[in-house]
Amino acid sequence: MSDEAQTPQSSSLNRSLGYGPALAVLFVGCSLAYAGFRYARAAEDSSLASRFGRACEARAATIESALDSRLLALDAIYAYVDSRDSVDQNGLEHFAAPLFERVAEVEALAWLPRVAGGDRVRFEETLSAEQGDALVVTNLDANGRANQAGTQDEFYPIASTFPVEPNRTLIGLNMLSEPSRARALRRALTSGEAAATGPLPSLVARDDEAEAQPGPVLTVFVPIFDAYARRGRRPRGAVMGVFRVSDMIREALRHFSEDITVRVYDVTTPTDRRLLWAGGDAEAEAPFRRSQTLAVGGRTWLVTGDAGPDYLREGHTGSPWSVLLGGVLASVLLCAYVSIGIRRARLIDNLARDLDRMSREDPLTGIANRRVFDLRLRREWQQSTRNGAPLSLLMIDIDHFKRFNDSLGHQAGDACLRQVAQVLGTTAARSTDLPARYGGEEFAVVLPTTDEGGAEQVAKTILYRVRRLEVAHPDSATAPYVTISIGVATMVATAAKAESELIKAADRALYRAKKQGRDRVVVAVPDDTLDSAS
Repeated sequence: MSDEAQTPQSSSLNRSLGYGPALAVLFVGCSLAYAGFRYARAAEDSSLASRFGRACEARAATIESALDSRLLALDAIYAYVDSRDSVDQNGLEHFAAPLFERVAEVEALAWLPRVAGGDRVRFEETLSAEQGDALVVTNLDANGRANQAGTQDEFYPIASTFPVEPNRTLIGLNMLSEPSRARALRRALTSGEAAATGPLPSLVARDDEAEAQPGPVLTVFVPIFDAYARRGRRPRGAVMGVFRVSDMIREALRHFSEDITVRVYDVTTPTDRRLLWAGGDAEAEAPFRRSQTLAVGGRTWLVTGDAGPDYLREGHTGSPWSVLLGGVLASVLLCAYVSIGIRRARLIDNLARDLDRMSREDPLTGIANRRVFDLRLRREWQQSTRNGAPLSLLMIDIDHFKRFNDSLGHQAGDACLRQVAQVLGTTAARSTDLPARYGGEEFAVVLPTTDEGGAEQVAKTILYRVRRLEVAHPDSATAPYVTISIGVATMVATAAKAESELIKAADRALYRAKKQGRDRVVVAVPDDTLDSAS
Protein backbone atom coordinates (compact mmCIF):
# COMPACT_ATOMS: atom_id res chain seq x y z
CA MET A 1 0.00 0.00 0.00
CA SER A 2 1.17 3.57 -0.63
CA ASP A 3 2.67 5.87 1.96
CA GLU A 4 -0.65 7.72 2.35
CA ALA A 5 -2.03 4.60 3.98
CA GLN A 6 0.85 4.41 6.50
CA THR A 7 1.85 6.45 9.53
CA PRO A 8 5.69 6.55 9.67
CA GLN A 9 5.73 8.54 12.90
CA SER A 10 3.60 6.00 14.71
CA SER A 11 5.55 3.09 13.27
CA SER A 12 8.92 4.48 14.35
CA LEU A 13 7.48 5.24 17.77
CA ASN A 14 6.27 1.69 18.11
CA ARG A 15 9.65 0.33 17.07
CA SER A 16 11.49 2.57 19.54
CA LEU A 17 9.29 1.70 22.48
CA GLY A 18 11.10 -1.47 23.52
CA TYR A 19 11.68 -2.49 27.12
CA GLY A 20 15.20 -1.02 27.08
CA PRO A 21 14.15 2.07 29.09
CA ALA A 22 12.53 -0.10 31.75
CA LEU A 23 15.64 -2.29 31.99
CA ALA A 24 17.81 0.83 32.10
CA VAL A 25 15.70 2.16 34.98
CA LEU A 26 16.08 -1.17 36.78
CA PHE A 27 19.85 -1.25 36.20
CA VAL A 28 20.42 2.35 37.28
CA GLY A 29 18.13 1.95 40.29
CA CYS A 30 19.83 -1.25 41.44
CA SER A 31 23.25 0.34 40.89
CA LEU A 32 22.28 3.33 43.01
CA ALA A 33 20.83 0.99 45.66
CA TYR A 34 24.09 -0.97 45.76
CA ALA A 35 26.11 2.26 45.93
CA GLY A 36 23.89 3.38 48.82
CA PHE A 37 24.46 0.01 50.50
CA ARG A 38 28.23 0.35 50.13
CA TYR A 39 28.15 3.93 51.42
CA ALA A 40 26.02 2.97 54.44
CA ARG A 41 28.25 -0.04 55.17
CA ALA A 42 31.40 2.12 54.84
CA ALA A 43 29.91 4.70 57.21
CA GLU A 44 28.99 1.91 59.62
CA ASP A 45 32.47 0.39 59.37
CA SER A 46 34.02 3.82 59.97
CA SER A 47 31.90 4.23 63.09
CA LEU A 48 32.83 0.70 64.20
CA ALA A 49 36.53 1.42 63.62
CA SER A 50 36.34 4.59 65.69
CA ARG A 51 34.48 2.81 68.46
CA PHE A 52 36.92 -0.09 68.24
CA GLY A 53 39.88 2.29 68.63
CA ARG A 54 38.37 3.80 71.76
CA ALA A 55 37.67 0.32 73.15
CA CYS A 56 41.28 -0.76 72.58
CA GLU A 57 42.60 2.41 74.19
CA ALA A 58 40.38 1.77 77.20
CA ARG A 59 41.76 -1.76 77.59
CA ALA A 60 45.36 -0.62 77.27
CA ALA A 61 44.75 2.16 79.78
CA THR A 62 43.18 -0.33 82.19
CA ILE A 63 46.20 -2.66 81.92
CA GLU A 64 48.53 0.29 82.47
CA SER A 65 46.51 1.36 85.49
CA ALA A 66 46.64 -2.19 86.87
CA LEU A 67 50.42 -2.21 86.48
CA ASP A 68 50.70 1.12 88.27
CA SER A 69 48.54 -0.08 91.14
CA ARG A 70 50.63 -3.25 91.50
CA LEU A 71 53.85 -1.29 91.48
CA LEU A 72 52.46 0.81 94.31
CA ALA A 73 52.96 -2.27 96.44
CA LEU A 74 56.66 -2.04 95.73
CA ASP A 75 56.66 1.67 96.45
CA ALA A 76 55.06 0.98 99.81
CA ILE A 77 57.63 -1.72 100.63
CA TYR A 78 60.39 0.62 99.41
CA ALA A 79 59.19 3.37 101.74
CA TYR A 80 58.95 0.91 104.61
CA VAL A 81 62.46 -0.51 104.10
CA ASP A 82 64.06 2.85 103.34
CA SER A 83 62.80 4.28 106.61
CA ARG A 84 64.39 1.56 108.77
CA ASP A 85 67.94 0.60 109.57
CA SER A 86 67.04 -3.10 109.57
CA VAL A 87 64.15 -5.18 108.28
CA ASP A 88 63.12 -8.47 109.84
CA GLN A 89 60.60 -11.06 108.70
CA ASN A 90 57.97 -10.19 111.28
CA GLY A 91 58.08 -6.47 110.48
CA LEU A 92 57.80 -7.07 106.76
CA GLU A 93 54.96 -9.53 107.22
CA HIS A 94 53.06 -7.16 109.49
CA PHE A 95 53.43 -4.28 107.04
CA ALA A 96 52.70 -6.25 103.85
CA ALA A 97 49.68 -8.27 105.04
CA PRO A 98 47.00 -5.60 104.42
CA LEU A 99 48.72 -4.56 101.21
CA PHE A 100 48.76 -8.09 99.82
CA GLU A 101 45.05 -8.52 100.52
CA ARG A 102 44.28 -5.70 98.06
CA VAL A 103 46.76 -6.86 95.41
CA ALA A 104 46.07 -10.55 94.98
CA GLU A 105 48.29 -10.99 91.89
CA VAL A 106 51.50 -10.38 93.85
CA GLU A 107 53.28 -13.70 94.11
CA ALA A 108 55.99 -12.35 96.38
CA LEU A 109 57.29 -9.16 97.96
CA ALA A 110 60.85 -9.45 99.22
CA TRP A 111 63.71 -7.51 100.74
CA LEU A 112 67.16 -8.16 99.20
CA PRO A 113 69.97 -6.65 101.29
CA ARG A 114 73.37 -6.21 99.74
CA VAL A 115 75.73 -8.62 101.46
CA ALA A 116 79.44 -8.22 100.85
CA GLY A 117 81.49 -11.37 100.48
CA GLY A 118 83.16 -10.84 103.87
CA ASP A 119 79.81 -10.31 105.64
CA ARG A 120 78.21 -13.47 104.33
CA VAL A 121 78.77 -15.62 107.44
CA ARG A 122 77.37 -13.01 109.80
CA PHE A 123 74.36 -12.57 107.49
CA GLU A 124 73.71 -16.33 107.45
CA GLU A 125 73.85 -16.47 111.26
CA THR A 126 71.46 -13.54 111.61
CA LEU A 127 69.08 -15.01 108.99
CA SER A 128 69.08 -18.44 110.66
CA ALA A 129 68.31 -16.93 114.06
CA GLU A 130 65.50 -14.85 112.66
CA GLN A 131 63.86 -17.66 110.66
CA GLY A 132 64.46 -20.38 113.25
CA ASP A 133 66.22 -22.66 110.75
CA ALA A 134 69.78 -23.16 109.62
CA LEU A 135 69.85 -21.08 106.45
CA VAL A 136 72.66 -20.27 104.05
CA VAL A 137 72.99 -18.14 100.92
CA THR A 138 72.17 -20.25 97.87
CA ASN A 139 72.67 -19.92 94.12
CA LEU A 140 70.65 -21.45 91.29
CA ASP A 141 72.56 -23.89 89.09
CA ALA A 142 71.99 -24.42 85.37
CA ASN A 143 69.17 -26.89 86.13
CA GLY A 144 67.33 -24.41 88.36
CA ARG A 145 68.25 -26.17 91.66
CA ALA A 146 69.35 -24.14 94.70
CA ASN A 147 72.80 -25.00 96.06
CA GLN A 148 74.99 -23.35 98.69
CA ALA A 149 76.69 -20.34 97.17
CA GLY A 150 80.42 -20.27 96.67
CA THR A 151 82.75 -17.34 97.22
CA GLN A 152 81.61 -14.07 95.64
CA ASP A 153 82.28 -10.36 96.10
CA GLU A 154 78.65 -9.60 96.89
CA PHE A 155 75.25 -11.24 97.23
CA TYR A 156 71.65 -10.04 97.03
CA PRO A 157 69.84 -12.81 98.89
CA ILE A 158 66.19 -12.83 99.92
CA ALA A 159 66.25 -11.90 103.60
CA SER A 160 62.52 -11.66 104.23
CA THR A 161 59.45 -12.22 102.06
CA PHE A 162 55.70 -12.04 102.10
CA PRO A 163 53.79 -14.24 102.02
CA VAL A 164 56.10 -16.66 103.79
CA GLU A 165 54.34 -19.68 102.35
CA PRO A 166 55.05 -20.92 99.70
CA ASN A 167 58.08 -18.60 99.39
CA ARG A 168 59.95 -19.98 102.45
CA THR A 169 62.19 -22.11 100.25
CA LEU A 170 63.39 -18.95 98.50
CA ILE A 171 64.81 -17.30 101.64
CA GLY A 172 68.58 -16.98 101.23
CA LEU A 173 68.40 -17.30 97.41
CA ASN A 174 70.91 -14.96 95.77
CA MET A 175 69.14 -13.03 92.92
CA LEU A 176 72.47 -12.50 91.18
CA SER A 177 72.65 -16.24 90.49
CA GLU A 178 69.81 -16.24 87.93
CA PRO A 179 70.95 -14.42 84.74
CA SER A 180 67.69 -12.74 83.70
CA ARG A 181 66.93 -11.45 87.15
CA ALA A 182 70.55 -10.51 87.73
CA ARG A 183 70.52 -8.27 84.62
CA ALA A 184 67.40 -6.47 85.78
CA LEU A 185 68.79 -6.05 89.30
CA ARG A 186 72.08 -4.62 87.95
CA ARG A 187 70.12 -2.25 85.71
CA ALA A 188 68.10 -1.01 88.67
CA LEU A 189 71.20 -0.48 90.79
CA THR A 190 72.92 1.38 87.95
CA SER A 191 70.01 3.61 86.95
CA GLY A 192 68.59 4.12 90.43
CA GLU A 193 65.10 3.39 89.05
CA ALA A 194 62.78 0.42 89.04
CA ALA A 195 63.78 -2.27 86.53
CA ALA A 196 61.74 -5.25 85.36
CA THR A 197 62.60 -8.58 83.81
CA GLY A 198 60.93 -10.10 80.82
CA PRO A 199 58.37 -12.86 81.33
CA LEU A 200 60.01 -15.60 83.40
CA PRO A 201 58.85 -18.86 84.94
CA SER A 202 58.01 -18.75 88.60
CA LEU A 203 60.65 -19.80 91.13
CA VAL A 204 58.01 -21.15 93.50
CA ALA A 205 57.46 -24.89 93.37
CA ARG A 206 53.80 -25.98 93.02
CA ASP A 207 52.33 -29.06 94.59
CA ASP A 208 48.96 -28.79 92.84
CA GLU A 209 48.98 -30.38 89.37
CA ALA A 210 46.61 -27.65 88.13
CA GLU A 211 49.31 -25.13 88.92
CA ALA A 212 52.23 -27.26 87.69
CA GLN A 213 52.68 -24.95 84.71
CA PRO A 214 51.95 -21.47 86.08
CA GLY A 215 51.89 -18.51 83.75
CA PRO A 216 54.87 -16.19 83.39
CA VAL A 217 55.77 -13.85 86.18
CA LEU A 218 57.16 -10.35 86.08
CA THR A 219 59.99 -9.57 88.53
CA VAL A 220 60.57 -5.90 89.35
CA PHE A 221 63.48 -4.53 91.40
CA VAL A 222 63.48 -1.13 93.15
CA PRO A 223 66.98 -0.15 94.41
CA ILE A 224 67.60 1.34 97.86
CA PHE A 225 70.76 3.30 98.51
CA ASP A 226 72.55 4.13 101.76
CA ALA A 227 71.43 7.62 102.73
CA TYR A 228 74.61 8.21 104.75
CA ALA A 229 77.10 7.56 101.98
CA ARG A 230 79.20 10.67 101.58
CA ARG A 231 80.38 10.17 98.04
CA GLY A 232 78.36 8.50 95.28
CA ARG A 233 75.54 6.09 95.72
CA ARG A 234 76.25 2.97 97.75
CA PRO A 235 73.62 0.24 97.29
CA ARG A 236 71.96 -0.88 100.47
CA GLY A 237 69.82 -3.48 98.71
CA ALA A 238 66.65 -3.74 96.65
CA VAL A 239 62.97 -4.42 97.04
CA MET A 240 61.72 -7.20 94.78
CA GLY A 241 58.16 -7.77 93.60
CA VAL A 242 57.03 -10.84 91.70
CA PHE A 243 53.70 -10.47 89.84
CA ARG A 244 51.63 -13.12 88.08
CA VAL A 245 51.13 -11.49 84.65
CA SER A 246 48.14 -13.55 83.53
CA ASP A 247 46.23 -13.05 86.76
CA MET A 248 47.01 -9.35 86.79
CA ILE A 249 45.80 -8.70 83.22
CA ARG A 250 42.80 -10.99 83.58
CA GLU A 251 41.75 -9.15 86.71
CA ALA A 252 42.25 -5.81 84.98
CA LEU A 253 40.04 -6.80 82.00
CA ARG A 254 37.38 -8.73 83.89
CA HIS A 255 34.75 -6.06 83.26
CA PHE A 256 35.37 -5.96 79.50
CA SER A 257 33.60 -8.21 77.03
CA GLU A 258 35.61 -10.71 75.01
CA ASP A 259 34.48 -9.46 71.61
CA ILE A 260 37.95 -7.92 71.22
CA THR A 261 41.01 -10.17 71.28
CA VAL A 262 43.67 -8.61 73.51
CA ARG A 263 47.28 -9.75 73.35
CA VAL A 264 50.15 -8.43 75.45
CA TYR A 265 53.72 -8.86 74.24
CA ASP A 266 57.11 -7.99 75.65
CA VAL A 267 58.87 -6.29 72.72
CA THR A 268 61.85 -4.79 74.54
CA THR A 269 64.10 -6.75 72.19
CA PRO A 270 62.67 -6.34 68.68
CA THR A 271 63.99 -9.73 67.58
CA ASP A 272 62.54 -11.48 70.65
CA ARG A 273 58.80 -10.83 70.72
CA ARG A 274 57.38 -12.76 73.68
CA LEU A 275 53.69 -13.29 74.33
CA LEU A 276 52.64 -12.47 77.90
CA TRP A 277 48.89 -12.89 77.68
CA ALA A 278 46.08 -13.47 75.14
CA GLY A 279 42.35 -13.38 75.67
CA GLY A 280 39.19 -13.17 73.56
CA ASP A 281 38.01 -14.80 70.33
CA ALA A 282 41.00 -14.60 68.03
CA GLU A 283 40.50 -14.14 64.29
CA ALA A 284 43.17 -14.80 61.65
CA GLU A 285 42.24 -11.86 59.41
CA ALA A 286 40.90 -9.24 61.78
CA PRO A 287 39.35 -6.30 59.90
CA PHE A 288 40.19 -3.95 62.76
CA ARG A 289 43.45 -3.91 64.71
CA ARG A 290 44.98 -1.42 67.13
CA SER A 291 48.17 -1.47 69.19
CA GLN A 292 49.68 0.63 71.96
CA THR A 293 52.97 0.44 73.82
CA LEU A 294 53.45 0.62 77.58
CA ALA A 295 56.63 1.30 79.56
CA VAL A 296 57.06 -1.20 82.40
CA GLY A 297 60.17 -0.95 84.52
CA GLY A 298 62.51 -0.10 81.67
CA ARG A 299 60.87 -2.64 79.34
CA THR A 300 58.39 -2.14 76.53
CA TRP A 301 55.07 -3.93 76.36
CA LEU A 302 52.85 -3.96 73.29
CA VAL A 303 49.10 -4.24 73.82
CA THR A 304 47.21 -5.21 70.63
CA GLY A 305 43.49 -5.50 70.05
CA ASP A 306 41.78 -7.41 67.23
CA ALA A 307 38.09 -7.25 66.41
CA GLY A 308 36.62 -10.69 66.90
CA PRO A 309 33.58 -12.09 65.05
CA ASP A 310 31.20 -11.20 67.88
CA TYR A 311 32.30 -7.57 67.72
CA LEU A 312 31.53 -7.36 64.00
CA ARG A 313 28.23 -9.22 64.29
CA GLU A 314 27.02 -7.00 67.08
CA GLY A 315 28.36 -3.82 65.46
CA HIS A 316 26.72 -4.29 62.08
CA THR A 317 23.09 -3.24 61.86
CA GLY A 318 20.48 -3.87 59.21
CA SER A 319 20.55 -0.28 57.94
CA PRO A 320 22.77 -0.93 54.87
CA TRP A 321 20.63 -3.92 53.91
CA SER A 322 17.52 -1.81 54.34
CA VAL A 323 19.01 0.74 51.95
CA LEU A 324 19.84 -2.00 49.43
CA LEU A 325 16.52 -3.83 49.63
CA GLY A 326 14.55 -0.58 49.64
CA GLY A 327 16.45 0.68 46.60
CA VAL A 328 16.01 -2.59 44.70
CA LEU A 329 12.30 -2.68 45.55
CA ALA A 330 11.86 0.93 44.43
CA SER A 331 13.78 0.14 41.23
CA VAL A 332 11.58 -2.89 40.52
CA LEU A 333 8.43 -0.86 41.12
CA LEU A 334 9.68 1.98 38.93
CA CYS A 335 10.70 -0.52 36.25
CA ALA A 336 7.22 -2.05 36.39
CA TYR A 337 5.67 1.41 36.16
CA VAL A 338 7.82 2.29 33.13
CA SER A 339 7.01 -1.09 31.55
CA ILE A 340 3.29 -0.46 32.02
CA GLY A 341 3.73 3.00 30.51
CA ILE A 342 5.57 1.52 27.53
CA ARG A 343 2.90 -1.12 27.08
CA ARG A 344 0.19 1.51 27.21
CA ALA A 345 2.10 3.69 24.76
CA ARG A 346 2.42 0.72 22.43
CA LEU A 347 -1.26 -0.02 22.72
CA ILE A 348 -2.17 3.59 22.03
CA ASP A 349 0.26 3.66 19.10
CA ASN A 350 -1.21 0.46 17.68
CA LEU A 351 -4.71 1.82 18.09
CA ALA A 352 -3.66 5.03 16.36
CA ARG A 353 -2.15 3.01 13.53
CA ASP A 354 -5.28 0.91 13.24
CA LEU A 355 -7.46 4.00 13.19
CA ASP A 356 -5.20 5.63 10.62
CA ARG A 357 -5.24 2.50 8.48
CA MET A 358 -9.01 2.31 8.76
CA SER A 359 -9.24 5.94 7.68
CA ARG A 360 -7.01 5.24 4.65
CA GLU A 361 -7.88 1.69 3.61
CA ASP A 362 -11.04 0.38 2.09
CA PRO A 363 -12.25 -2.06 4.77
CA LEU A 364 -13.52 -4.62 2.23
CA THR A 365 -10.72 -4.80 -0.32
CA GLY A 366 -7.71 -3.57 1.74
CA ILE A 367 -6.56 -1.09 -0.92
CA ALA A 368 -6.71 2.69 -0.67
CA ASN A 369 -10.11 4.33 -0.24
CA ARG A 370 -11.61 7.29 -2.05
CA ARG A 371 -10.12 9.83 0.39
CA VAL A 372 -6.58 8.60 -0.15
CA PHE A 373 -7.20 8.50 -3.90
CA ASP A 374 -8.24 12.17 -3.97
CA LEU A 375 -5.20 13.23 -1.86
CA ARG A 376 -2.75 11.21 -3.92
CA LEU A 377 -4.13 12.33 -7.28
CA ARG A 378 -3.89 15.98 -6.20
CA ARG A 379 -0.30 15.51 -5.06
CA GLU A 380 0.73 13.72 -8.27
CA TRP A 381 -1.00 16.41 -10.33
CA GLN A 382 1.07 19.06 -8.53
CA GLN A 383 4.22 17.01 -9.07
CA SER A 384 3.43 16.68 -12.79
CA THR A 385 2.95 20.45 -12.96
CA ARG A 386 6.49 20.94 -11.59
CA ASN A 387 8.38 18.29 -13.57
CA GLY A 388 6.27 18.07 -16.76
CA ALA A 389 6.02 14.28 -16.54
CA PRO A 390 2.84 12.59 -17.87
CA LEU A 391 0.25 11.39 -15.35
CA SER A 392 -2.12 8.55 -16.24
CA LEU A 393 -5.36 7.41 -14.62
CA LEU A 394 -7.33 4.17 -15.04
CA MET A 395 -11.03 4.12 -14.21
CA ILE A 396 -12.28 0.52 -13.85
CA ASP A 397 -15.80 -0.83 -13.51
CA ILE A 398 -16.95 -4.44 -13.02
CA ASP A 399 -19.39 -5.32 -15.77
CA HIS A 400 -22.98 -6.10 -14.74
CA PHE A 401 -22.04 -6.22 -11.05
CA LYS A 402 -25.61 -5.54 -9.86
CA ARG A 403 -26.80 -8.65 -11.69
CA PHE A 404 -23.90 -10.58 -10.11
CA ASN A 405 -25.05 -9.60 -6.62
CA ASP A 406 -28.69 -10.34 -7.41
CA SER A 407 -27.94 -13.80 -8.76
CA LEU A 408 -25.15 -14.97 -6.42
CA GLY A 409 -25.61 -12.80 -3.32
CA HIS A 410 -23.66 -10.06 -1.61
CA GLN A 411 -21.07 -12.37 -0.07
CA ALA A 412 -20.08 -13.58 -3.51
CA GLY A 413 -20.07 -9.95 -4.63
CA ASP A 414 -17.72 -8.97 -1.79
CA ALA A 415 -15.39 -11.84 -2.68
CA CYS A 416 -15.41 -10.70 -6.31
CA LEU A 417 -14.48 -7.16 -5.28
CA ARG A 418 -11.55 -8.46 -3.22
CA GLN A 419 -10.27 -10.60 -6.11
CA VAL A 420 -10.36 -7.69 -8.53
CA ALA A 421 -8.63 -5.45 -5.95
CA GLN A 422 -5.90 -8.07 -5.55
CA VAL A 423 -5.31 -8.08 -9.32
CA LEU A 424 -4.98 -4.28 -9.26
CA GLY A 425 -2.49 -4.40 -6.39
CA THR A 426 -0.26 -7.02 -8.06
CA THR A 427 -0.37 -5.37 -11.51
CA ALA A 428 0.14 -1.72 -10.48
CA ALA A 429 3.03 -2.78 -8.28
CA ARG A 430 5.37 0.19 -8.43
CA SER A 431 5.85 2.05 -5.16
CA THR A 432 4.45 5.17 -6.83
CA ASP A 433 1.34 3.45 -8.27
CA LEU A 434 -1.88 3.69 -6.32
CA PRO A 435 -4.78 1.25 -6.83
CA ALA A 436 -7.90 2.48 -4.98
CA ARG A 437 -11.57 1.67 -4.61
CA TYR A 438 -13.41 4.61 -6.14
CA GLY A 439 -16.89 3.55 -5.00
CA GLY A 440 -19.21 0.54 -5.25
CA GLU A 441 -17.86 -1.73 -8.01
CA GLU A 442 -15.71 1.02 -9.50
CA PHE A 443 -11.92 1.20 -9.02
CA ALA A 444 -9.18 3.61 -10.04
CA VAL A 445 -5.44 3.34 -10.56
CA VAL A 446 -3.09 6.35 -10.46
CA LEU A 447 0.05 5.86 -12.58
CA PRO A 448 2.59 8.71 -12.09
CA THR A 449 5.25 9.35 -14.77
CA THR A 450 3.46 6.97 -17.15
CA ASP A 451 2.64 7.89 -20.75
CA GLU A 452 -0.49 6.83 -22.66
CA GLY A 453 1.09 3.71 -24.13
CA GLY A 454 2.34 2.51 -20.78
CA ALA A 455 -0.99 3.17 -19.11
CA GLU A 456 -2.83 1.27 -21.87
CA GLN A 457 -0.49 -1.69 -21.41
CA VAL A 458 -1.13 -1.76 -17.64
CA ALA A 459 -4.88 -1.58 -18.32
CA LYS A 460 -4.77 -4.50 -20.78
CA THR A 461 -2.77 -6.57 -18.26
CA ILE A 462 -5.39 -5.92 -15.58
CA LEU A 463 -8.17 -6.82 -18.06
CA TYR A 464 -6.43 -10.04 -18.99
CA ARG A 465 -5.75 -11.09 -15.38
CA VAL A 466 -9.37 -10.49 -14.33
CA ARG A 467 -10.48 -12.70 -17.18
CA ARG A 468 -8.04 -15.37 -15.98
CA LEU A 469 -9.79 -15.38 -12.62
CA GLU A 470 -12.77 -16.97 -14.41
CA VAL A 471 -15.16 -15.94 -11.67
CA ALA A 472 -18.50 -17.36 -12.86
CA HIS A 473 -21.18 -14.76 -13.75
CA PRO A 474 -24.38 -16.60 -14.69
CA ASP A 475 -26.35 -13.43 -15.48
CA SER A 476 -23.77 -11.50 -17.55
CA ALA A 477 -24.69 -10.35 -21.05
CA THR A 478 -21.01 -10.02 -21.92
CA ALA A 479 -19.34 -13.29 -20.92
CA PRO A 480 -19.97 -16.33 -18.68
CA TYR A 481 -17.43 -14.99 -16.18
CA VAL A 482 -16.71 -11.68 -14.53
CA THR A 483 -15.23 -9.01 -16.83
CA ILE A 484 -14.25 -5.38 -16.40
CA SER A 485 -14.25 -2.20 -18.50
CA ILE A 486 -11.35 0.25 -18.26
CA GLY A 487 -11.05 3.88 -19.32
CA VAL A 488 -7.56 5.28 -19.72
CA ALA A 489 -6.60 8.96 -19.64
CA THR A 490 -3.15 10.57 -19.76
CA MET A 491 -2.28 14.24 -19.28
CA VAL A 492 0.64 16.52 -18.55
CA ALA A 493 -0.61 18.75 -15.75
CA THR A 494 -0.56 22.53 -16.06
CA ALA A 495 -1.42 25.31 -13.67
CA ALA A 496 -4.43 26.18 -15.86
CA LYS A 497 -6.02 22.78 -15.35
CA ALA A 498 -7.14 20.77 -12.30
CA GLU A 499 -6.91 17.06 -11.59
CA SER A 500 -10.66 16.84 -12.11
CA GLU A 501 -10.01 17.18 -15.88
CA LEU A 502 -8.06 13.93 -15.78
CA ILE A 503 -10.87 12.17 -13.88
CA LYS A 504 -13.45 13.39 -16.41
CA ALA A 505 -11.38 12.19 -19.33
CA ALA A 506 -10.83 8.73 -17.82
CA ASP A 507 -14.48 8.48 -16.81
CA ARG A 508 -15.55 9.41 -20.35
CA ALA A 509 -13.28 6.75 -21.81
CA LEU A 510 -14.79 4.23 -19.38
CA TYR A 511 -18.26 5.24 -20.56
CA ARG A 512 -17.21 4.66 -24.17
CA ALA A 513 -15.86 1.20 -23.22
CA LYS A 514 -19.23 0.29 -21.80
CA LYS A 515 -21.03 1.64 -24.87
CA GLN A 516 -18.79 -0.41 -27.15
CA GLY A 517 -19.78 -3.69 -25.46
CA ARG A 518 -17.75 -3.79 -22.19
CA ASP A 519 -14.82 -6.13 -21.42
CA ARG A 520 -12.37 -3.80 -23.08
CA VAL A 521 -9.90 -0.95 -22.66
CA VAL A 522 -10.66 2.46 -24.20
CA VAL A 523 -8.20 5.37 -24.30
CA ALA A 524 -9.61 8.89 -23.96
CA VAL A 525 -9.23 11.32 -26.88
CA PRO A 526 -8.71 15.09 -26.46
CA ASP A 527 -11.88 16.25 -28.24
CA ASP A 528 -14.27 13.96 -26.39
CA THR A 529 -16.82 15.54 -24.06
CA LEU A 530 -18.51 13.93 -21.09
CA ASP A 531 -22.14 13.57 -22.09
CA SER A 532 -22.91 10.00 -21.20
CA ALA A 533 -24.34 8.10 -18.29
CA SER A 534 -23.32 4.74 -16.93
